Amino acid sequence: MMKEIIFSLLLVAANFTMLAQQPRLPQTENYLEATGNVSHRAIGETARYNLLGTLVAEDARPMLNFPDMDDRGTREVMPFGYKLNAASQVKFAHVDGNMATTEVRRLYNKSVFTGVEYALCDSTVYGITFYFDAQDEATRNFATAQLDAFFGAADYAADSLSVYSDADYLVKVGDGKVEAYSLYHYPCVEKRFPGVQHFYWEAPCHVFADGVKVSLAFYNQRTKENNMQLAFRLSVNAEKLPGMKSIKFETGDAAYSYRLKSDFTESEPDGSSASEADMRIFIFPEDAKHILRSPQVTVTIEGSNGKVVSYEMPPFQRASLSTAFEYFRWNVTNAMAKYKGW
Repeated sequence: MMKEIIFSLLLVAANFTMLAQQPRLPQTENYLEATGNVSHRAIGETARYNLLGTLVAEDARPMLNFPDMDDRGTREVMPFGYKLNAASQVKFAHVDGNMATTEVRRLYNKSVFTGVEYALCDSTVYGITFYFDAQDEATRNFATAQLDAFFGAADYAADSLSVYSDADYLVKVGDGKVEAYSLYHYPCVEKRFPGVQHFYWEAPCHVFADGVKVSLAFYNQRTKENNMQLAFRLSVNAEKLPGMKSIKFETGDAAYSYRLKSDFTESEPDGSSASEADMRIFIFPEDAKHILRSPQVTVTIEGSNGKVVSYEMPPFQRASLSTAFEYFRWNVTNAMAKYKGW
């Protein structure tokens, strides 16, 4: 009996030794490192870059001019997508990693604006801000009139803020400045968690509806198995929180509803308002495609206290869905492109 036990133990040990000696393809090691083992490479938790720019050829640099205005100063600025080089004589006022803003530069051509400032990511212009005297109502009215003519109408208009957007631009007119962003060049935020990556794209603007500020951003989630999923996150800010219950996208011939559950709530120190958010709601790609291709989309948020917030999805929010869906299509259909050694 003892001999049989000893023989069995020796046989098991021999099997483990033989398995350990089996040769393993380098591709297998690479695959395990990417999908199973902990990667010890030093990577940052957050990275910012032009998401759609990663899909075009390296030597392709799509550019976009500032929206047409009857002002010479706006025509002399660097276009969106312009990339600075070592010879560029532009001074930075603030640098944070690969993000930077320039000093306010004076305009050489005659202009109603006093200066211009650029926002850059990886030395590429994605934001342009024109300044003027905050008490100068004539210049503010000039800017809104010019943008009304260019965009057709404002997404939102109030005494202190007017918002315009289309498939290319987001422009905000406030007291003393006009902020403009290229929706194509605006940087995404990649967040890395253990085994999961999120690729967020969100324009720097809320939707104001029924006394509530609404932030809606679509994004991609990639798991360590290289699965790509579409999702969105929603946050609301109001004097009295509705208690998020559901969200519905109505396209005229269909409606897509999703349940909501607040992940967290925050209150302003002075108690003037509070915010709540649901950070991950998965959406089917076919639903996203139909919503994206519909000419008009109504977003309705229902609260547990009976409050309903409803608005027409503005182009800058649609751009978030368009960016996420475009990146999803490129990556989900080429899931094995990263394993080029096979």
